[in-house]
Amino acid sequence: MKKTTLSLLLLTLLLGCKKDSFEEVKVKLQKIDEIEDYPDSSLFIGATSMYSANDKIYILDKSRGDVASFDENFEEFNVFGKFGMGPEELNIPTGFFVTKDSVFVFDQGAGGIKLFTDSKYNKTIRIPGGNYPTRFFLYNDLIFSTHITENTNFVIADINDTDAEIKQIGEPFKFPSTFQTMIRNHKLLYQSDLLFFAVSDNLPIIQIYDLENYSLIEEFDYSNIPTVKQTLNFIKEKIPLNEKSYTVSINDAYLHNNAIFILWATRVDGYKVKTIFKFNIEGESLVYNKTYILPGEYYTTFCVSDKYIFAYNEDNHTMDKIELH
Repeated sequence: MKKTTLSLLLLTLLLGCKKDSFEEVKVKLQKIDEIEDYPDSSLFIGATSMYSANDKIYILDKSRGDVASFDENFEEFNVFGKFGMGPEELNIPTGFFVTKDSVFVFDQGAGGIKLFTDSKYNKTIRIPGGNYPTRFFLYNDLIFSTHITENTNFVIADINDTDAEIKQIGEPFKFPSTFQTMIRNHKLLYQSDLLFFAVSDNLPIIQIYDLENYSLIEEFDYSNIPTVKQTLNFIKEKIPLNEKSYTVSINDAYLHNNAIFILWATRVDGYKVKTIFKFNIEGESLVYNKTYILPGEYYTTFCVSDKYIFAYNEDNHTMDKIELH
């Protein structure tokens, strides 16, 4: 199986009154190019995270233990990091964040984040806990990352002061058991202006927080989108509840140009991950915009630039360049 997804979503514990359904706007996108290997002819194996910045596309391949970058024409390749246990090497990389000339890679094997500047190893920033994120962000030299306890959901660490106190913030979703609370509060984190967004990987909820005082502003519920409703009903009827696992519906998410894009897994006509929901950021809230249908059947990660979506097609092991409308 491509995902370990074995339980029922307990939405009634978390969601208040739901809005009525509406007509969903679906836009089918076309692939205009693809790439299937590196300059040395080695293949893409399993990209787990992607990022668009500095007019480049960055890809983290967990199985290779490296980060590759290239321009939007699939040229000017650069690869840094390699699999290993050394300071400049990556053991179990899970996610990364790019800003200016710096790339921050979360390495589970190192117990923290490895900073690469101009593609060269700089230092390791220790982050506590065993909740290793695929999406986190840097704001004012502070790393915001998922870190789950019974009463908190996020951790904040100073990248310049490793001895500074680690702050723990955010209230996790509560489930009937402590175990479910601990495993089902993984969030994908993004920052825009003075807000940060926490996207659940198993509930159709995006939390919106104030970056100045870390207070929760809104829990945006998008379960009223017809595609989402259809998927949740299928899960409720067909997938048995399992105390030690849960159903992942959100494979990835991305923030670009005041919009959040959600890569959603559908199930009614077979398991497919080719649907992206776009939500516009309006003030301190989100508004549904449209639903994109990607050309392939199963994508694991993606990023968005001004004109394109770049997505890793796991069926073909290709990096697809898709025109954005």
